Amino acid sequence: MESRSGQKRQREGSSSRFKGVAWDKASSAWNVRLWVPQTQSSHYAGSYASEEDAARAYDCVAVQTHGPGAARNFPGEVITEMPVRVGKERREERKQRTSSRYNSVAWHRASSSWHVRLWDPHAKRERSIGYYATEEAAARAYDCAAVQALGPGTKRNFQDEIISEPPMTVRQEQKQRSSSRFLGVNWFKDRSLWTVTLNNPQRKRPRFIGSFAPEEDAARAYDFAAVQVLGPGAKRNYPGEVVSEPPMTAGEMRKQRSSSKFMGVCWNKITSAWIVTQWDPETKRTQSFGSYTSEEDAARAYDCAAVQAHGPGAKRNFPGETISEQPVTVGEKAKQRKSSHFIGVALEKSSSSWVVNMRDPQTKNSRTVGRFASEEDAARAYDCVVVQEYEPGTKRNFPGEVINEQPVTVGQQRKQRKSLRYVGVSWAKVSFAWSAFINDSENKHKQHLGLFASEEDAARAYDCAAVQAHGAGALRNFPGEVISEVPVTVNEARKQERKQRCSTR
Repeated sequence: MESRSGQKRQREGSSSRFKGVAWDKASSAWNVRLWVPQTQSSHYAGSYASEEDAARAYDCVAVQTHGPGAARNFPGEVITEMPVRVGKERREERKQRTSSRYNSVAWHRASSSWHVRLWDPHAKRERSIGYYATEEAAARAYDCAAVQALGPGTKRNFQDEIISEPPMTVRQEQKQRSSSRFLGVNWFKDRSLWTVTLNNPQRKRPRFIGSFAPEEDAARAYDFAAVQVLGPGAKRNYPGEVVSEPPMTAGEMRKQRSSSKFMGVCWNKITSAWIVTQWDPETKRTQSFGSYTSEEDAARAYDCAAVQAHGPGAKRNFPGETISEQPVTVGEKAKQRKSSHFIGVALEKSSSSWVVNMRDPQTKNSRTVGRFASEEDAARAYDCVVVQEYEPGTKRNFPGEVINEQPVTVGQQRKQRKSLRYVGVSWAKVSFAWSAFINDSENKHKQHLGLFASEEDAARAYDCAAVQAHGAGALRNFPGEVISEVPVTVNEARKQERKQRCSTR
């Protein structure tokens, strides 16, 4: 039989309901350990995928070590064989994944591809055929090389299959993806674009045409340049198609996206907005008229500035349109979001709350009433102070509304969340949970009972501890309620959830 110290060591730190089983976070498996009294040490019996397999492995080792009378997890169950360990399962799985069922095909770990080797009887050594993306392609490549080197009667992977040409290797596939089927078109890997070059017999070096996003545009750009340089008889990618103008390059398309079709409007990449500029003949410099969200608003802002500067006859983007007011800039929109339409209310950026500022009628100094979560609460708080301290005719935000009490500020809301409705319960800000404490009269210090998700659970945990420590007459939060078991703490709830998640794997 196992000693009590050994049983205690197995129970400590174990997250399993079975004896001698504990969850190992590093290996994501259930570890089995058994206390051996002869050596006075813990014996490691392996790691297992499921909790039940680990428990049965413990039973097998316990019977072998301590005999048939040893304490077991499944006393009435006869275990004929030892469960398979996690390491063995993973090794077999890795072996199946990396070893091939085909002849002369093996997994190459460095290149993550299938490597084919063939024995050369003349050179009396193995010869590398190539690296392939799939196992079947590597097997067919071996068959082609074997037939060419050793003759038709050699042993093959696919005896009934006739392979006319060998499959492409990994390098050939990469090269095919980067090359183009069109004349004069190549893939530029650094910029991820298709480049066009034209060979001119009069010049020693090829002529660079440009870079294009789609492959077809690059092919048409080659055709246009070939006709201009080499004449109508030049070889083209689309012989029957007439290319009147060359396609736009990648740089021109990028420039078109950032430029505007309206006068005096251009895209600012740093601020991500449309800016309006106009030439001032008096100062002889470009004058800026603000940044705008949409291109049309920027064009209308330019029209307003042009009419003010040069009169009604100035050239405009929308000649037939009458613009009554200038569009709102990006900065004005941001200012409108920060300001409030209520009296005495403003948004404080640092605390992300609405601040109420009022002027004292006696000292005529500005003072802060408080910070509020919503704009309406701040407006009602302003009205409350106006009713209490100012004259009856003073302007308010809600004139027809009777406000009995002042709204709660942000600080009061935070304090209410921490308030103690129950004895021995307080809010733990760091762990974001309710903490339960009880005064220990013997040691004269507070004893921590744990962290709980709800305030009521913490209060019930205090009641249980109070009854155990001071008897049935102890002061309780729920005097008329009978609590059969202590509520689950936050850590225990997380532990149970982790166990369920691991057992369902």
